[in-house]
Amino acid sequence: MVHPCEEGECNYHKVGISAYVGIGFHSILDGIAIGAGTMMNLSFIIILAVTIHKFPAALALSSLLVKGKEYTKKKVLLSMFIFALATPVGALVGVFVFQGVDDYVVATALGISAGTFLFISIGDLLPTVYEEHEKGYKNLVSLCLGTLVMILSHTLV
Repeated sequence: MVHPCEEGECNYHKVGISAYVGIGFHSILDGIAIGAGTMMNLSFIIILAVTIHKFPAALALSSLLVKGKEYTKKKVLLSMFIFALATPVGALVGVFVFQGVDDYVVATALGISAGTFLFISIGDLLPTVYEEHEKGYKNLVSLCLGTLVMILSHTLV
């Protein structure tokens, strides 16, 4: 459920656990991308990208869990601690899975990971933000600048 509160009454408690599982799985995949990046000397760039977007993901997830009111503060903290471990565990899995694998396969996996991120941001999130905010063009400019940074980092490295 990307937009759970568009119509009628909002039921955060129904979104909390599914959001936790979804964002947790996403965090494991982030870690696998970091592990794969170590095979191609891209781990710093991938770690930087994951770190930048991990804060908003954790904030959104903890907000959903707190808003759901079915979790105590201790349960929320424990859940967030487990969530924080998902990326490092995924990185370890990625290192072991991609060790000894051909560079072409690793590059393809990283390309699919980056492509998925761009698809989600361009196909769903960006249009929604652009429609709902008067200054939505700033998001488009940010996306273009981010893409330019990726291209420049590729040509400089």
